[in-house]
Amino acid sequence: MSFKDRWYRDKARKRAKKNRKIGSELEQLSVGIGWYTEKEWNKLTEIVPDRSELDATYQDWEKSADEAIGGLKDRGVIAARVMIEVADLQAWCQTQDRPVDAEARAAYISRLLIARKKPDQSR
Repeated sequence: MSFKDRWYRDKARKRAKKNRKIGSELEQLSVGIGWYTEKEWNKLTEIVPDRSELDATYQDWEKSADEAIGGLKDRGVIAARVMIEVADLQAWCQTQDRPVDAEARAAYISRLLIARKKPDQSR
């Protein structure tokens, strides 16, 4: 086998190995779902500018959230419940100069989920 043939073979093997790694990482992808206790839900409804977009009651929200998680699971998506403390959410939004609207809540939840997935770097 010529040098050129070995080079292409090795390059193809490396590419295949990289693609397998990417594939396994994709299998581990998850989406964060903000999760609230009833007390935190009530706090949230008092401060958000888009209250009319939220479910009328905590029970309605919990039912909708559970259905959304089930629908995602049916499609093979891992839905991770991310507990939200409204005071922390509000403080984060203030540091970002953002209203506590749906877009900001989604960004905050994503940040919490990413932080949860990062390995402990204190070692």
